[in-house]
Amino acid sequence: MTLRLFRHGGDPGEILGYYLRALTEITADAERDPRSSAPLLGSVPAGPVSIRPAEAAPPSSAAAEDPVTLHGLIARQAARTPDAPAVIDGDTVIGYAALYERATVLADRIRTAGVAPQGLVGVHVPPGADLVVALVAVLAAGCAFLPLDVRYPRRRCEFALGDAAPTCC
Repeated sequence: MTLRLFRHGGDPGEILGYYLRALTEITADAERDPRSSAPLLGSVPAGPVSIRPAEAAPPSSAAAEDPVTLHGLIARQAARTPDAPAVIDGDTVIGYAALYERATVLADRIRTAGVAPQGLVGVHVPPGADLVVALVAVLAAGCAFLPLDVRYPRRRCEFALGDAAPTCC
């Protein structure tokens, strides 16, 4: 069985381009209430999109200059509308500036823990605002994340950790 996500067979560049466009459109209109419907993205962009890994430089400088990364888009939005809601989780609301700051601090801790750019970081955080901060931080550190659902049995998480061998968790 094959699952075709896009009309051209799911080319990774095409998929990344689609998600990049979605993130760009979402962050472009921060004054809009994020609980309202998202803008229609229209057709999937034609052709692959080249997306390079985040630089090893601190995210406060590199990402702010490079809005093609998720952290860079958040930095740009934080500069425009720092208090606009970026994450809403029940009664918890995190503005763009707070999200950027929290993710930057955590990204620095990831680097300090010895995780090199393009390293793998296990993330075992319940769904919610803290999970969003953690995922943005891992990406800001230039790493990939291994999602470990807190609802999974312990043995399943242990297997995933052993199989993927992340640098830290």
